[in-house]
Amino acid sequence: MLQEQELLDCYQALERPLYNVLYRMLWHAQDCQDLVQEAFLKVWQQRKQVDAATLHAYVYTTALNLARNKIRWRLNWVFDSVEPWLESWFSAEQMGRSELAKDSPEYVLQMQQQQQVLRKALASLASVEREVLLLTEYSELTLAETAQVLSIAPGTVASRRARALKQLKAKLEQQTGRAWTDED
Repeated sequence: MLQEQELLDCYQALERPLYNVLYRMLWHAQDCQDLVQEAFLKVWQQRKQVDAATLHAYVYTTALNLARNKIRWRLNWVFDSVEPWLESWFSAEQMGRSELAKDSPEYVLQMQQQQQVLRKALASLASVEREVLLLTEYSELTLAETAQVLSIAPGTVASRRARALKQLKAKLEQQTGRAWTDED
């Protein structure tokens, strides 16, 4: 049986990385905060069935399932084919690495535009590939941990990750008109 302190330690370790993964799935801060809380609440409610050795994977699996349900709900109840902020992107020069002051309106706008491009590119990936990429890149889970969370083989995680990265680079090149170099 899971002890309260084990869950608290897990919460402290996973709250931020889990939020980051959910944010890149949902792109809505409040929904992500709610789902992180709901995931931990569900785990606590099921504490008699949860083994401390697999706690992290169980929390991630619970949160991902909640996020998938939220996405399904959005698709069924919200008619929003392409969000307007995904439509606007100017040029590769405007996305360039300029030396703007970090608190200037131009810098903030540039960062928002770059985030929009990334959102669109991530959204275009197949959900199984996007999930693997988010877990390995933004949560910094190992391939084995990601495999455990998603209940798939580590080799499948590696191939999906490689395919997702290749497709993501192609989408970003297509959207920005900027070719990737070894420094990227």
